[in-house]
Amino acid sequence: MTNVNCSKKIGNTDQFLSKTQLRQKKLFLDTPVVKAVLWISLPSMMMALMAALYMFCDQIMMANLIPQYSPFESLINSKIANFNYSDYQEIVKLLNNNGLNITEYSSQSIVRNAVANSAPITVVINATTLLIANGTSVSFSKMNGKKDVIGAEKTWAIGFYNNLFICLLVSSLLLALCPAIISLENGDPLSQLEQIKDKAMAIISADQYQNLYQVYKEANNMIIEYAQNYSFIIISAMILSMFDSFFSLLIISEGRQKMVVFAAVVSNVVNLIMDFVLIYVVHLAMVGGALATLIGWTFNCSWYIIQIHFLNKKNDTALVFSALNLKKHGWDWKITKQIFFTGLASFLRNLSMAAAAWLQLFLLSSLVIPSIETSGGSASAYANFYGAINPIYNLFFPIMLGTIQGSRIMCSYLYGSNQYKRFRQTYWIAMMIGLIYGFLIMLLIGVALNSQMLGIFQINNSQPNFDIAQMMLLIAMLQMPIYAFTIGGQIIFQATSKSLFASICGLMQGFICNLPISFIIAIVAMNIKVIELFLWNPVIVVCTSSAIILTWTLWYMRRYFSPDILNNNIRYLNAHKCLDPKSYK
Repeated sequence: MTNVNCSKKIGNTDQFLSKTQLRQKKLFLDTPVVKAVLWISLPSMMMALMAALYMFCDQIMMANLIPQYSPFESLINSKIANFNYSDYQEIVKLLNNNGLNITEYSSQSIVRNAVANSAPITVVINATTLLIANGTSVSFSKMNGKKDVIGAEKTWAIGFYNNLFICLLVSSLLLALCPAIISLENGDPLSQLEQIKDKAMAIISADQYQNLYQVYKEANNMIIEYAQNYSFIIISAMILSMFDSFFSLLIISEGRQKMVVFAAVVSNVVNLIMDFVLIYVVHLAMVGGALATLIGWTFNCSWYIIQIHFLNKKNDTALVFSALNLKKHGWDWKITKQIFFTGLASFLRNLSMAAAAWLQLFLLSSLVIPSIETSGGSASAYANFYGAINPIYNLFFPIMLGTIQGSRIMCSYLYGSNQYKRFRQTYWIAMMIGLIYGFLIMLLIGVALNSQMLGIFQINNSQPNFDIAQMMLLIAMLQMPIYAFTIGGQIIFQATSKSLFASICGLMQGFICNLPISFIIAIVAMNIKVIELFLWNPVIVVCTSSAIILTWTLWYMRRYFSPDILNNNIRYLNAHKCLDPKSYK
């Protein structure tokens, strides 16, 4: 019985070596390095764009379609006796003309605020999606580079179950914490209104103030309801998102980029169609956007499973479904540890970046603005701007991360096959791709199409402080080319299994640099009474973190991978098991 099993394994291995590994060898080793990096990075960037478009299209469709049937305005007209929405607008106009800067709630602003309040949930989901998927793809690609087929199958199987376990754990925690997270993110607009009650009562009557208070209360309730309903559905569907990323990165690792791009494009078209139907036709508001995303993810995940099934039939993949039976290989805690800690850097990066965005708005609304302006409405205005700018940034930034995903897979393969010269070349080319992309996006979105992008979210020059919103969008886009200098560190450290170094790189911008610099800039801005200085804080942070990571990466490359000392150092490190765990052949 044992001999039969062994012969089957050898047969599958021969098939795999003759098909998949020949395709990988042709792409990663035989193709000119610039062409190879572009060939694997561009589909990864396209996949990242399609993944980001899910959320962005939801937010665009919700921001533009929900106001068409005026849910908030209709609620006010029907709920408050002898008072309608136009009366509320007149009160807001009167107060603002007297310098109080009261937020004017509408269906549009409510959707934007609800999207902003649910942002921490979606960020955690996106970060968790990368945790096991990235770690598995790096280890899987390294095994393929060593031509270790059994090790590749084992990595795929253990990564699959790790992905499932992490998904169930995180989704359960998010479902339990969702109401508290959204409530904390929303803050307390009613208390902000109460802070200026005496000034308002000097301008309007007590009855008018009570009606204004009631409108604020209804707006607050609708924002929380929209955000919670949207988040509950997205959290429940995160298993589909996690396996979308898991399958797609492993398929790309085998050199099948076209399959992933096709699935990403078609699933986004499905998502757009369902957005229109469920939001505009059926009037499901933000629930419709969440359901449309769920349907798109379902299509994507189903497509990958079907394609992998057919590849199994042809014996043309290491993603073997029979390997998911753990009796075949058994559980290996060393592989589990390697997958988790390799992917941890990507998880920490996204999480720390989300924390940095939250800290920016928190310090702005809680410290900087109250110390400079006496109005209670300014914080809401800036939050409203961030509700439009963050989705724009979150659309284009993941494409930069797509550069990392594609190049990291190639570096992992080259490292596993000891092709260190191409390894170094891939590092530099990946950084240049990121720099060119970031610079073009900064010019296109931050400068040329600045007003048009804000207009998508109904922010235009007819509104107060539109020039501030434009500056905030430029600041967000300016981070893109600067961030490109951190790409190399994440690629190199993850590809060479330097998990601690990669994690430090992941935390550098959002946590290590952001915390001290943000508080320093906030104190300076308060002392000189200039809010705009604090708005530039993200650029100061990313310049500092990028300089540190670039210097560190260049030192690491020179010490361990420069041509003159390469062979001796690599032999020494491999002998002492510093760079790579034992092969699983």
